[in-house]
Amino acid sequence: MQEVHRRIHDQLYSSRPQILVAHSLGSVIAYNYLIQHPELNIRRFITLGSPLAFRVIQAHLPQPIVRPAALSGDWINFYCSDDFLTTFPLSEPPFQFQPAIINQEIHTSIYHLHDIDGYIQHPDVIKALLELL
Repeated sequence: MQEVHRRIHDQLYSSRPQILVAHSLGSVIAYNYLIQHPELNIRRFITLGSPLAFRVIQAHLPQPIVRPAALSGDWINFYCSDDFLTTFPLSEPPFQFQPAIINQEIHTSIYHLHDIDGYIQHPDVIKALLELL
């Protein structure tokens, strides 16, 4: 885990606001990192196919689950209701904080529902990435 955090650290420490995109279990790692580093300036946090809605995942995160102080902008969570790992939006407790997470349902590939390709190539995800660049 320390090596993963070092790599994240090397990319996110900058005087400029950052956009952080994380897929699947990477969204859990990224959330945990943001909680541990409130000094960061993350302009947008985009989670793709995140399992954060599952209590078994939440049980391993720092409690209580809160909006990361490092997040100065919005959090957009893209999920696919056909993807069994991400079938739920991040809107139920403990994710009812303000500003609210923007949950957006999209439809990914019918053959590989959880693959990052289906998420990252979706027009709504591309728009969320490009509108801040």
